[in-house]
Amino acid sequence: MDTVTIEDKTFNVYMREDEIQSAVKKVASEINERYKGKKPLFLGILNGAFMFAADLLKNINLDCQISFVKVSSYSGTKSTEHINQLIGFDIPLTGRDVIITEDIIDTGLTIEYVLQQLKNMNVASVAVATLLFKPGSFKGTYKIDFIGKSIPNDFIIGYGFDYNGYGRNYKNIYQLKTQLTAFALTGAPGAGKGTQAEILRQKYNIGYISTGDALRSEIAAGTELGKQVSGLINNGQLVPDDVVLSIIVNFMKKAKESGVESVLLDGFPRTLRQAEMLDGVLKKEDVPFVGMINIVVDEQVLADRISKRAEKDHRADDDLETLKKRLDEYHTKTVPIVEYYRRQNKLYEVNGVGAIEDINKEICKIVDEII
Repeated sequence: MDTVTIEDKTFNVYMREDEIQSAVKKVASEINERYKGKKPLFLGILNGAFMFAADLLKNINLDCQISFVKVSSYSGTKSTEHINQLIGFDIPLTGRDVIITEDIIDTGLTIEYVLQQLKNMNVASVAVATLLFKPGSFKGTYKIDFIGKSIPNDFIIGYGFDYNGYGRNYKNIYQLKTQLTAFALTGAPGAGKGTQAEILRQKYNIGYISTGDALRSEIAAGTELGKQVSGLINNGQLVPDDVVLSIIVNFMKKAKESGVESVLLDGFPRTLRQAEMLDGVLKKEDVPFVGMINIVVDEQVLADRISKRAEKDHRADDDLETLKKRLDEYHTKTVPIVEYYRRQNKLYEVNGVGAIEDINKEICKIVDEII
Protein backbone atom coordinates (compact mmCIF):
# COMPACT_ATOMS: atom_id res chain seq x y z
CA MET A 1 0.00 0.00 0.00
CA ASP A 2 1.30 3.45 -0.90
CA THR A 3 -1.17 5.31 1.35
CA VAL A 4 -2.82 4.39 4.65
CA THR A 5 -5.32 6.24 6.82
CA ILE A 6 -5.56 5.98 10.60
CA GLU A 7 -8.39 7.87 12.28
CA ASP A 8 -8.07 11.45 10.95
CA LYS A 9 -4.55 11.18 9.49
CA THR A 10 -3.30 10.12 6.06
CA PHE A 11 0.19 8.69 5.60
CA ASN A 12 2.24 8.09 2.44
CA VAL A 13 4.80 5.32 2.10
CA TYR A 14 8.29 6.51 3.09
CA MET A 15 10.45 3.38 3.45
CA ARG A 16 9.48 0.07 1.91
CA GLU A 17 10.22 -3.28 3.51
CA ASP A 18 13.42 -3.93 1.52
CA GLU A 19 14.82 -0.49 2.37
CA ILE A 20 14.06 -1.03 6.05
CA GLN A 21 15.88 -4.36 6.03
CA SER A 22 18.90 -2.75 4.34
CA ALA A 23 19.06 -0.21 7.19
CA VAL A 24 18.73 -3.01 9.77
CA LYS A 25 21.57 -4.99 8.15
CA LYS A 26 23.75 -1.89 8.09
CA VAL A 27 23.39 -1.49 11.86
CA ALA A 28 23.91 -5.23 12.46
CA SER A 29 27.08 -5.28 10.35
CA GLU A 30 28.61 -2.42 12.32
CA ILE A 31 27.71 -4.06 15.65
CA ASN A 32 29.14 -7.42 14.55
CA GLU A 33 32.41 -5.73 13.66
CA ARG A 34 32.75 -3.73 16.88
CA TYR A 35 31.76 -6.48 19.30
CA LYS A 36 33.82 -9.40 17.95
CA GLY A 37 34.62 -11.80 20.80
CA LYS A 38 32.11 -10.13 23.16
CA LYS A 39 28.66 -11.09 24.36
CA PRO A 40 26.58 -7.90 24.28
CA LEU A 41 23.21 -7.41 25.91
CA PHE A 42 20.65 -5.62 23.74
CA LEU A 43 18.33 -3.43 25.79
CA GLY A 44 15.24 -2.71 23.67
CA ILE A 45 12.95 0.25 24.33
CA LEU A 46 9.28 -0.71 24.14
CA ASN A 47 6.83 -0.42 22.56
CA GLY A 48 8.33 0.79 19.30
CA ALA A 49 11.63 -1.11 19.15
CA PHE A 50 10.21 -4.64 19.20
CA MET A 51 10.21 -5.05 15.40
CA PHE A 52 13.61 -3.48 14.88
CA ALA A 53 15.12 -5.45 17.78
CA ALA A 54 13.74 -8.74 16.45
CA ASP A 55 15.08 -8.18 12.92
CA LEU A 56 18.36 -6.81 14.23
CA LEU A 57 19.06 -9.95 16.29
CA LYS A 58 18.42 -12.15 13.23
CA ASN A 59 21.45 -10.45 11.66
CA ILE A 60 23.76 -10.54 14.70
CA ASN A 61 26.51 -13.16 14.50
CA LEU A 62 27.53 -12.90 18.18
CA ASP A 63 26.54 -14.69 21.36
CA CYS A 64 24.13 -12.17 22.82
CA GLN A 65 21.06 -11.63 24.97
CA ILE A 66 18.15 -9.24 24.78
CA SER A 67 15.91 -7.62 27.37
CA PHE A 68 13.32 -4.88 27.15
CA VAL A 69 12.26 -1.84 29.17
CA LYS A 70 9.12 0.16 28.60
CA VAL A 71 8.86 3.94 28.41
CA SER A 72 6.66 6.38 26.53
CA SER A 73 7.02 10.04 25.63
CA TYR A 74 4.49 10.42 22.78
CA SER A 75 0.88 11.49 22.65
CA GLY A 76 -0.76 11.53 19.21
CA THR A 77 1.81 12.91 16.76
CA LYS A 78 3.77 15.00 19.26
CA SER A 79 6.50 14.07 21.69
CA THR A 80 5.46 15.16 25.16
CA GLU A 81 9.14 15.39 26.16
CA HIS A 82 8.04 13.91 29.49
CA ILE A 83 9.65 10.59 30.36
CA ASN A 84 7.53 8.15 32.31
CA GLN A 85 9.15 5.80 34.81
CA LEU A 86 10.89 2.83 33.21
CA ILE A 87 9.31 -0.58 33.67
CA GLY A 88 11.37 -3.79 33.53
CA PHE A 89 14.75 -2.35 34.46
CA ASP A 90 15.50 -5.20 36.86
CA ILE A 91 18.08 -7.37 35.10
CA PRO A 92 21.72 -7.66 36.33
CA LEU A 93 23.96 -5.53 34.11
CA THR A 94 27.24 -5.57 36.04
CA GLY A 95 30.16 -6.10 33.69
CA ARG A 96 27.96 -6.28 30.59
CA ASP A 97 28.40 -4.53 27.24
CA VAL A 98 24.98 -2.94 26.81
CA ILE A 99 23.55 -1.79 23.49
CA ILE A 100 20.47 0.38 23.97
CA THR A 101 18.23 -0.49 21.02
CA GLU A 102 15.67 2.07 19.87
CA ASP A 103 13.43 2.29 16.81
CA ILE A 104 13.84 6.06 16.44
CA ILE A 105 15.68 8.88 18.19
CA ASP A 106 14.22 12.35 17.77
CA THR A 107 14.60 14.60 20.82
CA GLY A 108 16.72 11.87 22.41
CA LEU A 109 15.33 12.50 25.88
CA THR A 110 14.20 8.91 26.38
CA ILE A 111 17.70 7.56 25.78
CA GLU A 112 19.17 10.33 27.93
CA TYR A 113 16.99 9.08 30.77
CA VAL A 114 17.98 5.43 30.21
CA LEU A 115 21.68 6.36 30.16
CA GLN A 116 21.27 8.12 33.50
CA GLN A 117 19.77 4.95 34.97
CA LEU A 118 22.73 2.89 33.69
CA LYS A 119 25.37 5.14 35.28
CA ASN A 120 25.37 3.37 38.63
CA MET A 121 24.94 -0.19 37.36
CA ASN A 122 28.64 -0.97 36.79
CA VAL A 123 28.23 -1.86 33.12
CA ALA A 124 31.38 -2.48 31.10
CA SER A 125 30.23 -0.25 28.23
CA VAL A 126 27.13 1.37 26.77
CA ALA A 127 26.34 2.05 23.12
CA VAL A 128 23.22 3.36 21.39
CA ALA A 129 21.74 1.79 18.24
CA THR A 130 18.72 3.17 16.40
CA LEU A 131 16.99 2.32 13.16
CA LEU A 132 16.07 5.96 12.45
CA PHE A 133 17.45 9.29 13.66
CA LYS A 134 15.96 12.79 13.40
CA PRO A 135 18.94 15.17 13.63
CA GLY A 136 16.65 18.20 13.32
CA SER A 137 14.93 17.32 16.62
CA PHE A 138 17.86 15.96 18.62
CA LYS A 139 18.46 17.56 22.03
CA GLY A 140 20.68 14.87 23.55
CA THR A 141 24.29 15.30 24.68
CA TYR A 142 25.41 11.72 24.00
CA LYS A 143 26.85 9.94 20.98
CA ILE A 144 24.63 7.71 18.83
CA ASP A 145 26.88 4.80 17.86
CA PHE A 146 24.81 2.99 15.22
CA ILE A 147 22.28 4.68 12.90
CA GLY A 148 20.30 2.90 10.19
CA LYS A 149 19.10 6.07 8.48
CA SER A 150 18.73 9.79 9.25
CA ILE A 151 15.34 11.25 8.36
CA PRO A 152 13.52 14.64 8.46
CA ASN A 153 11.27 15.66 11.35
CA ASP A 154 8.13 14.14 9.83
CA PHE A 155 5.86 11.92 11.92
CA ILE A 156 5.94 8.28 10.84
CA ILE A 157 4.06 5.02 11.46
CA GLY A 158 4.55 1.35 10.58
CA TYR A 159 7.22 -1.20 11.46
CA GLY A 160 6.66 -0.62 15.18
CA PHE A 161 5.87 3.10 14.94
CA ASP A 162 2.32 4.11 15.81
CA TYR A 163 -0.30 6.82 15.79
CA ASN A 164 -2.39 6.57 18.97
CA GLY A 165 -1.40 2.90 19.24
CA TYR A 166 -2.32 1.94 15.67
CA GLY A 167 -0.13 1.20 12.65
CA ARG A 168 2.71 -0.71 14.32
CA ASN A 169 1.91 -3.82 12.28
CA TYR A 170 2.56 -2.34 8.82
CA LYS A 171 5.57 -3.80 7.01
CA ASN A 172 6.42 -0.45 5.37
CA ILE A 173 7.11 2.85 7.15
CA TYR A 174 4.69 5.65 6.31
CA GLN A 175 5.12 9.40 6.63
CA LEU A 176 2.38 11.81 7.75
CA LYS A 177 1.09 13.59 4.65
CA THR A 178 1.69 17.30 5.16
CA GLN A 179 1.58 20.36 2.93
CA LEU A 180 4.35 22.90 3.20
CA THR A 181 2.95 26.43 3.15
CA ALA A 182 4.44 29.91 3.01
CA PHE A 183 3.46 33.19 4.63
CA ALA A 184 4.95 36.67 4.99
CA LEU A 185 5.20 39.34 7.65
CA THR A 186 5.13 42.97 6.58
CA GLY A 187 4.71 46.47 7.98
CA ALA A 188 6.13 49.95 7.71
CA PRO A 189 9.74 50.66 8.86
CA GLY A 190 9.81 50.48 12.66
CA ALA A 191 6.61 48.41 12.91
CA GLY A 192 8.44 45.60 14.70
CA LYS A 193 8.67 42.97 11.95
CA GLY A 194 12.13 41.78 12.98
CA THR A 195 11.20 41.32 16.63
CA GLN A 196 7.99 39.44 15.82
CA ALA A 197 9.66 37.26 13.18
CA GLU A 198 12.29 36.13 15.70
CA ILE A 199 9.60 35.19 18.25
CA LEU A 200 7.71 33.19 15.61
CA ARG A 201 10.90 31.35 14.62
CA GLN A 202 11.43 30.24 18.20
CA LYS A 203 7.81 29.24 18.81
CA TYR A 204 6.85 27.37 15.63
CA ASN A 205 8.32 24.61 13.49
CA ILE A 206 8.85 26.97 10.56
CA GLY A 207 11.58 27.76 8.10
CA TYR A 208 12.73 31.35 7.77
CA ILE A 209 14.27 33.05 4.79
CA SER A 210 15.52 36.61 4.65
CA THR A 211 16.32 37.30 1.01
CA GLY A 212 19.12 39.66 2.01
CA ASP A 213 20.72 37.06 4.28
CA ALA A 214 20.21 34.37 1.63
CA LEU A 215 22.00 36.44 -1.02
CA ARG A 216 24.92 37.11 1.31
CA SER A 217 25.07 33.41 2.18
CA GLU A 218 25.28 32.43 -1.50
CA ILE A 219 28.10 34.93 -2.02
CA ALA A 220 30.00 33.74 1.05
CA ALA A 221 29.65 30.09 -0.05
CA GLY A 222 31.07 30.91 -3.48
CA THR A 223 28.23 29.18 -5.34
CA GLU A 224 27.59 29.88 -9.01
CA LEU A 225 24.54 31.87 -7.99
CA GLY A 226 26.62 33.71 -5.41
CA LYS A 227 29.21 34.65 -8.03
CA GLN A 228 26.46 35.96 -10.29
CA VAL A 229 24.94 38.02 -7.48
CA SER A 230 28.33 39.33 -6.37
CA GLY A 231 29.11 40.48 -9.90
CA LEU A 232 25.82 42.36 -10.15
CA ILE A 233 26.28 44.06 -6.77
CA ASN A 234 29.90 44.98 -7.50
CA ASN A 235 28.76 46.64 -10.73
CA GLY A 236 26.14 48.63 -8.85
CA GLN A 237 23.23 46.69 -10.34
CA LEU A 238 20.10 45.44 -8.60
CA VAL A 239 19.69 41.69 -8.19
CA PRO A 240 16.99 40.64 -10.69
CA ASP A 241 13.73 39.29 -9.32
CA ASP A 242 14.19 35.95 -11.06
CA VAL A 243 17.53 35.43 -9.29
CA VAL A 244 15.95 36.13 -5.89
CA LEU A 245 13.10 33.80 -6.76
CA SER A 246 15.53 31.01 -7.64
CA ILE A 247 17.01 31.33 -4.13
CA ILE A 248 13.53 31.11 -2.62
CA VAL A 249 12.74 28.02 -4.70
CA ASN A 250 15.95 26.32 -3.53
CA PHE A 251 15.06 27.18 0.05
CA MET A 252 11.56 25.71 -0.39
CA LYS A 253 13.02 22.43 -1.65
CA LYS A 254 15.26 22.21 1.43
CA ALA A 255 12.35 23.15 3.69
CA LYS A 256 10.31 20.23 2.33
CA GLU A 257 13.14 17.85 3.24
CA SER A 258 13.59 19.35 6.71
CA GLY A 259 10.01 18.68 7.79
CA VAL A 260 9.04 22.24 8.78
CA GLU A 261 5.35 23.12 8.65
CA SER A 262 5.66 26.46 6.90
CA VAL A 263 8.14 29.04 5.65
CA LEU A 264 8.19 32.67 6.78
CA LEU A 265 9.34 35.04 4.03
CA ASP A 266 11.19 38.16 5.17
CA GLY A 267 12.00 40.92 2.69
CA PHE A 268 10.03 39.39 -0.17
CA PRO A 269 7.82 40.26 -1.94
CA ARG A 270 8.62 43.98 -1.93
CA THR A 271 6.81 44.95 -5.13
CA LEU A 272 3.58 43.97 -6.82
CA ARG A 273 5.52 42.33 -9.65
CA GLN A 274 7.45 40.24 -7.12
CA ALA A 275 4.19 39.16 -5.46
CA GLU A 276 2.77 38.02 -8.79
CA MET A 277 6.00 36.16 -9.66
CA LEU A 278 6.08 34.57 -6.21
CA ASP A 279 2.56 33.23 -6.68
CA GLY A 280 3.70 31.59 -9.90
CA VAL A 281 6.78 29.84 -8.53
CA LEU A 282 5.02 28.71 -5.33
CA LYS A 283 2.20 27.21 -7.41
CA LYS A 284 4.80 25.36 -9.48
CA GLU A 285 6.46 24.04 -6.30
CA ASP A 286 3.07 23.09 -4.79
CA VAL A 287 3.61 25.41 -1.81
CA PRO A 288 0.45 27.47 -1.14
CA PHE A 289 0.93 31.06 0.00
CA VAL A 290 -1.48 31.19 2.94
CA GLY A 291 -1.27 34.79 4.05
CA MET A 292 0.50 38.08 4.60
CA ILE A 293 0.40 39.48 8.12
CA ASN A 294 0.56 43.27 8.11
CA ILE A 295 1.61 45.00 11.34
CA VAL A 296 -0.21 48.34 11.30
CA VAL A 297 1.30 51.29 13.19
CA ASP A 298 0.43 55.01 13.01
CA GLU A 299 3.21 57.05 11.35
CA GLN A 300 3.62 59.37 14.34
CA VAL A 301 4.21 56.33 16.55
CA LEU A 302 6.75 55.07 14.01
CA ALA A 303 8.57 58.43 14.15
CA ASP A 304 8.73 58.27 17.95
CA ARG A 305 10.04 54.69 17.85
CA ILE A 306 12.72 55.52 15.31
CA SER A 307 13.88 58.53 17.32
CA LYS A 308 14.17 56.46 20.50
CA ARG A 309 15.96 53.66 18.65
CA ALA A 310 18.43 56.15 17.18
CA GLU A 311 19.23 57.48 20.65
CA LYS A 312 19.67 53.98 22.06
CA ASP A 313 21.45 52.09 19.25
CA HIS A 314 23.10 54.95 17.33
CA ARG A 315 22.06 53.45 13.99
CA ALA A 316 23.03 55.61 11.02
CA ASP A 317 19.79 54.83 9.18
CA ASP A 318 17.59 55.80 12.14
CA ASP A 319 16.70 59.44 11.62
CA LEU A 320 13.46 61.15 10.66
CA GLU A 321 14.66 62.13 7.19
CA THR A 322 15.61 58.54 6.39
CA LEU A 323 12.31 57.34 7.87
CA LYS A 324 10.41 59.69 5.57
CA LYS A 325 12.20 58.25 2.52
CA ARG A 326 11.58 54.68 3.68
CA LEU A 327 7.90 55.41 4.34
CA ASP A 328 7.56 56.94 0.88
CA GLU A 329 9.02 53.75 -0.60
CA TYR A 330 6.73 51.67 1.60
CA HIS A 331 3.63 53.50 0.38
CA THR A 332 4.78 53.32 -3.24
CA LYS A 333 5.85 49.67 -3.34
CA THR A 334 4.52 47.73 -0.37
CA VAL A 335 1.00 49.11 0.10
CA PRO A 336 -0.03 47.82 -3.37
CA ILE A 337 1.10 44.33 -2.23
CA VAL A 338 -1.11 44.64 0.84
CA GLU A 339 -4.07 45.38 -1.41
CA TYR A 340 -3.07 42.53 -3.74
CA TYR A 341 -3.35 40.00 -0.92
CA ARG A 342 -6.44 41.69 0.49
CA ARG A 343 -8.22 40.99 -2.81
CA GLN A 344 -7.22 37.33 -2.46
CA ASN A 345 -8.54 37.21 1.14
CA LYS A 346 -5.00 36.42 2.29
CA LEU A 347 -4.33 39.62 4.22
CA TYR A 348 -4.33 39.65 8.03
CA GLU A 349 -3.79 42.91 9.90
CA VAL A 350 -2.59 43.34 13.47
CA ASN A 351 -2.43 46.48 15.57
CA GLY A 352 1.29 47.01 16.14
CA VAL A 353 0.90 49.43 19.07
CA GLY A 354 1.24 47.98 22.57
CA ALA A 355 3.36 45.45 24.44
CA ILE A 356 5.43 43.12 22.27
CA GLU A 357 3.89 40.11 24.01
CA ASP A 358 0.31 41.29 23.35
CA ILE A 359 1.05 41.99 19.68
CA ASN A 360 2.64 38.56 19.37
CA LYS A 361 -0.44 36.86 20.85
CA GLU A 362 -2.56 38.37 18.08
CA ILE A 363 -0.05 37.35 15.43
CA CYS A 364 0.12 33.82 16.81
CA LYS A 365 -3.68 33.50 16.61
CA ILE A 366 -3.37 34.18 12.89
CA VAL A 367 -0.42 31.85 12.42
CA ASP A 368 -2.29 29.06 14.23
CA GLU A 369 -5.18 29.56 11.81
CA ILE A 370 -3.25 29.73 8.55
CA ILE A 371 -0.55 27.07 9.07
